[in-house]
Amino acid sequence: MVLPVNLTYLARRAAIIVQGRVAEVRYESLPGYSNIPTVEVTLNVENMVRGPEGGTYTFREILMGPQAKTGKQGYLVGQRLFLFLPAPSQYGLSSPIGIEQGRFRIARGPSGSETVANELAMRACSRTWSWTRARRAHSSPPSSCGWRQSSAARWRSMTSYLWSST
Repeated sequence: MVLPVNLTYLARRAAIIVQGRVAEVRYESLPGYSNIPTVEVTLNVENMVRGPEGGTYTFREILMGPQAKTGKQGYLVGQRLFLFLPAPSQYGLSSPIGIEQGRFRIARGPSGSETVANELAMRACSRTWSWTRARRAHSSPPSSCGWRQSSAARWRSMTSYLWSST
């Protein structure tokens, strides 16, 4: 079981906060350690809230348990993500903070609205959340819920909230 965390926790702990589209996914061993499976993900950066400037950002995540044998299902070329990542370790490894709580998928629904939710929210919750209201109230969304938005303005509001809370 993973301890639930909220957006404030994610934002404060993250050295890298990035929104982007997955450009490349490679499954390979950790350099120098052939028995440690990893996935290396390269994003085309859409918005670097915190972290190094540039058009792409690459991180490497260790694969553990059943994922090590089958490959992590969470990263697909073309997928849009919003990630909260720590600084890479001395081995170059960096996984989303709070396990899957720091990895949000951005998807466009049939009506054209964007849905932004982390892995736990997609399984546990479909409630909506107003980032403008959260920012004014200095509160955080429910720890296990994603949010839905219908416009680019709300998305900018959410990223502004993240920037101001760090």
